[in-house]
Amino acid sequence: MMPRAPLERSDKMAASGKGPAMDPWRIFPEVSPEEMRAAAERQAIKGKLRAAMQQKLRDPYAVGNFEDPALQRWYYVRN
Repeated sequence: MMPRAPLERSDKMAASGKGPAMDPWRIFPEVSPEEMRAAAERQAIKGKLRAAMQQKLRDPYAVGNFEDPALQRWYYVRN
């Protein structure tokens, strides 16, 4: 693992939300570009699934019950 560089004034400002955007390469130097790209792809897939789920939930013309496997698992574990 590479040692992390000390935070400079501009980085502290970015961390507080009052400065330029944070640079992930300085925060996580051990993460490869492929890993960051894969994480971005997973986030995009998650967003698409979330949007599709919300669209199904809010469809006023839907017939029958809406079945969500994750929600069913949650109810099963809870009870």
